[in-house]
Amino acid sequence: MTKKTENIKQAVALGSVAWNDLVIQSLCSLGVAVTPNMVRQLHSHVKDMLFWNRTTNLTSITDPYDVAVKHVIDSGAASVLLSDDEHILDLGTGGGFPGIPLKIIRPSLYMTLVDSSRKKVNFVKQVIRELKLENTRAVEGRGEELALSTDHLGRYDVVISRAFSGLDLFIPMALPFLREGGRIIAMKGRDTDHEAELFQTVSIKMKDGSVIGAQNLDLEIRPYGLPDTDFQRAFMIVRRKK
Repeated sequence: MTKKTENIKQAVALGSVAWNDLVIQSLCSLGVAVTPNMVRQLHSHVKDMLFWNRTTNLTSITDPYDVAVKHVIDSGAASVLLSDDEHILDLGTGGGFPGIPLKIIRPSLYMTLVDSSRKKVNFVKQVIRELKLENTRAVEGRGEELALSTDHLGRYDVVISRAFSGLDLFIPMALPFLREGGRIIAMKGRDTDHEAELFQTVSIKMKDGSVIGAQNLDLEIRPYGLPDTDFQRAFMIVRRKK
């Protein structure tokens, strides 16, 4: 952590001018514009998360600066990869990341947030109600089971996740949810070499008996980070080859 970052961290309190400025300026540096009202909604989300976190295990990250960087800004960074009116599935959403910040920043999105934990889904439902987020739903369930449902099979333009498993497991689970031409976005740490190796082992047996492997998929890696911090991440974007 740089000296500048240390000074900023000490000055940041949740919902303070410094916290708001950190969110606005950091997202701006990543090409994401947010309004004051969006920042208020982002703050409301994390404030509620930290309150619920006293009794429900939603996050191990509770420092205001770290919450801003590792939850809010990291989630919002993915908005540059999305288009208006797309149908998004946030798989393994936990406390609502990245789905809730993405919906706040891109209100036209149709957002479905999935988690296997009932307590986490109940929290996300509460945030959706409180923020009056339209075309947004939270669903309890496991990805493997939901992918078999006609309510979800082939219904999404994007399946995204921040806190899921390696690509060798995430891609087979996510692929059935996608419409033709859809894409998978895995938000990963800076070391993507291991994930790229896992990508090469992907093997998905389709309903018609065919097998989709890495040779049938395109993998794009887009690193991103924040100025004056050691926060370095990468989007790993997967599409089926035409």
